[in-house]
Amino acid sequence: MLPLVSPADLRPQLVQATTVFERAARSRIRAQHQQAQATRRAVKAILREPDPKDGALLAIVLYALLLAVIAAQHWHRTRDHTQQAEAARQTAEHLRAAYRTAATEPLTALHNRGQNLAQGLLQRQAAAVRQALPDLAEQILAEPGLPALTSSLNDAAAAGHGDPAALLTQAACHRELDTATNLSESSPGA
Repeated sequence: MLPLVSPADLRPQLVQATTVFERAARSRIRAQHQQAQATRRAVKAILREPDPKDGALLAIVLYALLLAVIAAQHWHRTRDHTQQAEAARQTAEHLRAAYRTAATEPLTALHNRGQNLAQGLLQRQAAAVRQALPDLAEQILAEPGLPALTSSLNDAAAAGHGDPAALLTQAACHRELDTATNLSESSPGA
């Protein structure tokens, strides 16, 4: 992962996440899970490197860390590693808070761009949502985060990353959507 240091307003949440996660690592029951080890290294790297210039990049890294911690929590829970599962849960809470703060500005910019898309592009992106996620499409299309999603899909298509429906299908395969309260933003537990 890209090593970054958080802006001052994110540092307390990241320090707490690191502290909780490291406390669990000192337990007698040691996790062998690669994602948990990678997450610990990435969080430490975030705290050591210079401030990022791009808030969107930081939000992406925090999101990736959050997903890794959620996976570690599940892994520990299924193996009855109670202390580590609880530490991962607490870490995820801190990372969620940091992500929400870091993602505010980039999501606002995406939202504004999405609101300014031509009607034809909006209809195409809505059709992609319906094609890729038919059971969730109406919920997603009614969410306040939809303009940010349509802007992201439009940007990805314009950059040659493929069909928006295929991108959504792929993203849904890599993200457990049952815990998301805002599917159009797709942040874990957001």
